[in-house]
Amino acid sequence: MSPGQLVSGTVLMSIGERLRAARERAGYTLEELAALTGLSKAHLSRLESAERQPSIAALLTFASALRVPVGRLLGDEADETAPPMAVYSPHALPHEVAGLHVAPCSGYTGSGALEALRMTISARP
Repeated sequence: MSPGQLVSGTVLMSIGERLRAARERAGYTLEELAALTGLSKAHLSRLESAERQPSIAALLTFASALRVPVGRLLGDEADETAPPMAVYSPHALPHEVAGLHVAPCSGYTGSGALEALRMTISARP
């Protein structure tokens, strides 16, 4: 096994362990989380045991259902009181900077971390 495979396996196991811990901390069974997320119990079990890799969409779904920041599922334990990641509508909080119309699409309330942004550039006549 190459070092890259070892790291990947280790990372997947830790994500699965964190997902299981977050589910148990929230008081959900696999069946209950499956119902909340629309994923099968078997798929959730495979994710928790690191037999499968979670997609970003799945991680966002879990974070929302478990009401935890997605970063916690990825290993960021820095702020246990941080609110879960928000996804904003395309028209939320737009502002103009240097002729660009900018609106946040995701992130954490009050966070200075990199967020997904929607930028609209007007064509100059």
